[in-house]
Amino acid sequence: LSWTLNKNVSGRSLLNYIGKNKCLWDVKSKDYANKMKRNMSYDILFTKFKEVCPEGTRETMKKKINNIRTSFRREMKKVEDSKRTGSGADAIYEPSLWYYDLLLFTAESGRKGISNAQETDMDSNDERSMDNNKILFL
Repeated sequence: LSWTLNKNVSGRSLLNYIGKNKCLWDVKSKDYANKMKRNMSYDILFTKFKEVCPEGTRETMKKKINNIRTSFRREMKKVEDSKRTGSGADAIYEPSLWYYDLLLFTAESGRKGISNAQETDMDSNDERSMDNNKILFL
């Protein structure tokens, strides 16, 4: 299964929908614990996902979304680490993910008790190709 998250309207629409529905990502939200509301939001998200990946499954969608969030967290860590080095403003890391700014909303929802190793652990079967325009999952 191959699916590409592009800068196009569909890719932005998926990420914007996730951002507007805290029950999908914000563990601090009261709606996050509401399984019925979260499942309804996943149903709508899956309908949008099927528009860009007709052969995709709900489980595939969840895995891909998690991979996108993991890539974002890695980029965010690089930015934060570059700010702590004591170098000037010119040395601050510039994120390379086109969707970095679209996912900044997840930064407010830090999960406590999860190590960096768990956050950045990726499925070895997923091959990714990232550039400024797209992220390709195979």
